[in-house]
Amino acid sequence: MYYVFERKEGVGCPVFVNGMLHEQFMEKGANVAMEYDWVFAAPPDLPAKLPEKLVLISKDRKYAFDLASAFNGQLISARLLSLMTPFGLEDWEISSLTVVNQKGVSIVDQDYFFIRLPRTKRQKDIVDIEKSKLDVRKNGEIKKIWDLAIQSRSLPSIFMSNEVSLRDVIFIDAEVAEKLQTVPLRGLNIVPASKAGVIDPA
Repeated sequence: MYYVFERKEGVGCPVFVNGMLHEQFMEKGANVAMEYDWVFAAPPDLPAKLPEKLVLISKDRKYAFDLASAFNGQLISARLLSLMTPFGLEDWEISSLTVVNQKGVSIVDQDYFFIRLPRTKRQKDIVDIEKSKLDVRKNGEIKKIWDLAIQSRSLPSIFMSNEVSLRDVIFIDAEVAEKLQTVPLRGLNIVPASKAGVIDPA
């Protein structure tokens, strides 16, 4: 059985990350566009690999979440990253992250990283079309997934899908879910993967 991360709003756990990623601090950098080669590349090209270090410059007052999808990747606490790493994150790009406000003052009480899984490393055709409840466009593309059934095949313990409607969803197997549920996680719930198409992913 597989599970996914659902975003949970709370103090320091906003629905939307109101900031920008940059390679170094700049005053009022949350208003400056992210014009870097590691941000975007027109397919079939891939963005450049992430730098070793990044700075998140935010308009928010505080962050306390363990995971939040943003900037075509995930902001993740060092605590959660350390719990997930033994289950296999070799294909993921990982940058250490400094998190500050527009004046350069830290707005976190723990260390963070920015991670992302390149689209070439994402799993293809994981959706069991016959067993899932779907809205499908005339051209055959999946428009909405109401109840996800995953294909019965060997998959990594932690993975993401190349399906557009699941682009921000991280899937974990039962062993990972059991490990993560031993600690209090902030800003997220662990829910069955069947809900992947209807939740707000963390």
